[in-house]
Amino acid sequence: LRLIRSKDEYMEGRFAFEYAYCLYRSGEIESALVQLGKVGAERAVDGKRLEGQLRYRLEEYEACIGIYKDLIREDDGIESKTNLMAAYAEAGMDGGEALLESMGVSPNDGFELAFNVACGMMATGLAENAREQLLAAHRIGEEMLFEEGLDDDEVAEELAGVDGQLAYLDALENNVESAMKAFEKIIDMDGPDDVANSAAAANLLLCQIHVHPHDRKGAQERLKLLEPYLERTSGVLKVKSSLERRLGAKNCQSLLASYACGLLAANEIDHAREAVRS
Repeated sequence: LRLIRSKDEYMEGRFAFEYAYCLYRSGEIESALVQLGKVGAERAVDGKRLEGQLRYRLEEYEACIGIYKDLIREDDGIESKTNLMAAYAEAGMDGGEALLESMGVSPNDGFELAFNVACGMMATGLAENAREQLLAAHRIGEEMLFEEGLDDDEVAEELAGVDGQLAYLDALENNVESAMKAFEKIIDMDGPDDVANSAAAANLLLCQIHVHPHDRKGAQERLKLLEPYLERTSGVLKVKSSLERRLGAKNCQSLLASYACGLLAANEIDHAREAVRS
């Protein structure tokens, strides 16, 4: 970005796609979308792929789904199908698996594809099917990652999202102690990104409250694990800006709601009210 902006408009025009992509990776989503309009016909397919990512980040899931369907009609490969399933899952829409089948694709054709299909099942209330699909995603992911030469710790870190969803299903089925151990394991890893870690911390906090509803000290300890993902901007409590866009509004709301529950359990009433307002 510094290089392109340090030159004249020729640079912005010549590298219009690269400029839009750098804006996207820097979290400047709206600016990236504007810049994308300047991308020439020679990068039209790349531009459409990037627009799909941008619409996803803006939580415009119907538009995102339309873009990936167009790309798939142009035979754009497994990545667009994987991203299409992610959009279906986030939108909580039925029919994702049937759509894959109509395209001659199996949910088990890729680790991320299997994971996204499982997330879609969870979003539409098919928990039992989701567990089976998550286990398949875990198996496919292990095989793929070990073939790529990753060691045991690196594979575990890459699969933290899958393990987190399995732990969440355990919690829903009242197997809370098992869920807590899984969430703690994710938090103790070095590799998972803030999305996986913040989700694990929020769910661990809720499990703590469920198992030990009167343990104020325990709630305070679990709250500390969630605090690195929150900040105050102009006196308002919110999810850190670096994480906010990646989580989306719905998941940010869940994170703050979990934090509020923890504060209530810790008897920090005024702070809990603040979190509820946020």
